[in-house]
Amino acid sequence: MKLPNYYGNYSPRYTEDVKQYTVAVDGQTSFGVLYTLGYVTVYQNGRRLLTTDFTAINGTSINLLVGASIGDDIVCVGRIAFDIANAITLAAGDLRYQAADAQLSSLIRQNSQNAGYTCVLGDAGKHVYCATAGAYTIPANSSVAYQVGTAITFVNMVGACTLVLTTDNMYQAGVGVIAGKILNLAQYGEATALKIASTSWLFSGPGLS
Repeated sequence: MKLPNYYGNYSPRYTEDVKQYTVAVDGQTSFGVLYTLGYVTVYQNGRRLLTTDFTAINGTSINLLVGASIGDDIVCVGRIAFDIANAITLAAGDLRYQAADAQLSSLIRQNSQNAGYTCVLGDAGKHVYCATAGAYTIPANSSVAYQVGTAITFVNMVGACTLVLTTDNMYQAGVGVIAGKILNLAQYGEATALKIASTSWLFSGPGLS
């Protein structure tokens, strides 16, 4: 559990409660319990003790200032704080799920770029608007590991553009392997690159040659 409204010292970390029950011997003052400093509650015969009634300074035990009587029920509740493993920041989470967010939308979001542009992971599920004539590149899987099933669309409303793969396999629908890994996209053309294997892309669309 988290402690947004815990009475006492506020902790932004997560905690686990540890309860230790002891029947005291006459005059006993020390009772063992695990806790994070500042997060321990002590009950004596059902009555919650004030923090001025005991000391808790080592994380493994508490000491009553006045010894218990024989048969007293002493219950110590300690809270052990811990951090969540592999937590990520908000900024890192936004980057990680950027591609998934685009796929959840009914829009094919636009990324307007000039010639010489190399696609990034965030282009998955988007269309790259070719604002100037020239080359537009999908990087190698070893550089940017798009998931299989990723689709990137290219829209050319200007002069002649080329679509380039660096080292991965390029296929054109209805044609087959493109050995040179370069395809031309005519003005007013639209082409979609679909990743069909870890190092293979299938290109299709009007104006593609």
